[in-house]
Amino acid sequence: MSEEDRFKLADAFERYSFEDQQDVVCQGEDGDGFYVIEAGEAVVTRDGQVVSHLNADDYFGELALLNEGNKRAATVTASGPLKVAKLPVEKFNMLLPESLLSVLREKAVAYTPTKSTA
Repeated sequence: MSEEDRFKLADAFERYSFEDQQDVVCQGEDGDGFYVIEAGEAVVTRDGQVVSHLNADDYFGELALLNEGNKRAATVTASGPLKVAKLPVEKFNMLLPESLLSVLREKAVAYTPTKSTA
């Protein structure tokens, strides 16, 4: 990935803050973006059961974007103050290099509900 492409990708991310217990994404919703946690912690639940905890540098939201028409597989809720960077869905396929998309697809194949992220 060229330096120019890296700058374009970095510029495409939008920053958001969430308060404790605020949902970032909800199970069953359409995917609206790919998220990276910049600071804080989040809890991942599926069908009301906690399946994972996320921390800074963890990501989520890719599953609903990799296969068009997929819904969110889980709910991600802030556990204390949370800051995330979001790559909107319309820029996800356009700006991410195929090598990174391939890695995300491989991880999605290994996806199981007990190790899930949204």
